[in-house]
Amino acid sequence: MAARNRRPLWICPRCKRRFANRNQSHACGRHDLAHHFRGKDRSIRRLFDAVRRAVAACGPVTVLPEKTRIAFQVRMSFAQVTPRQRWLDGHVVLARRLPHPRFRRIDTISARNHVHHFRLCSPTEVDAEFRSWLREAYAVGAQEHLAPPSGPAYPGSMKAAPTAEAWLASQPPARARELARVRATIVKRLPPGYEEVAVKNMIVYQVPLARYPDTYNGQPLWLAALAAPKSYLTLHLMPVYGSPELARQLAAGFKSAGKKLNIGKACIRFQRADDLALDVIEQIVEAVPVDRWVAVAEAVRRR
Repeated sequence: MAARNRRPLWICPRCKRRFANRNQSHACGRHDLAHHFRGKDRSIRRLFDAVRRAVAACGPVTVLPEKTRIAFQVRMSFAQVTPRQRWLDGHVVLARRLPHPRFRRIDTISARNHVHHFRLCSPTEVDAEFRSWLREAYAVGAQEHLAPPSGPAYPGSMKAAPTAEAWLASQPPARARELARVRATIVKRLPPGYEEVAVKNMIVYQVPLARYPDTYNGQPLWLAALAAPKSYLTLHLMPVYGSPELARQLAAGFKSAGKKLNIGKACIRFQRADDLALDVIEQIVEAVPVDRWVAVAEAVRRR
């Protein structure tokens, strides 16, 4: 593992929770496991215990009961579950996107942090396949995914492509044309100081580590990204997740253009560039210069 990932964990002076990064944003509070299972059938606790045993088999782990969920942590939280009346909702954090019918959705947080959401209804679903995802997520929790690569990259890893143009050329022609149009929209208004980088599965617009190295996960701070999952294309527009004002501007722009906004937290799904309100995307990209975006990130970490 890279030496930078061995620095001592920071301990929150209020709640005593440990984090890999100093002043990590979180909600302080003390909770126990019992309150998550009050009023629920015993089968839900048995299902949770099956998950907990599978997680413990990966290695030493801290179980963190929070207000609305139960998290599992090594250096970072890498999985969580929320007990419901008839099932567990949860997620694992992987260093790659892994489309699979058992994942209800995937939220991309950064190039090597992809949140895969699942639902479990029976202990039989804590099977060999699910356990393999837990092992992979555990490595993310230990920050092994941040270590320099040694040997061939695993399938789906974020191995760098030479250029954005080369990444586009690797896509089917029809998809490449649509992605190129959206890329041109971003580049047209991209404020100075950001860099465009190509990774195996996407083009990312980010703050270089030389400008802002103290990110929560040791990776460059994203502004936007373009990706090409199997069934659709995606534009990740990070500022709209952290700014209600920009989120409203985006929604209003799509509505004014007569277009449907198909968005998760910051991930806009589309098939063609014409599905997007490109003018409002230009405006949002232009509205977030590097200094403002870094200031937002620092403010979040100080909360």
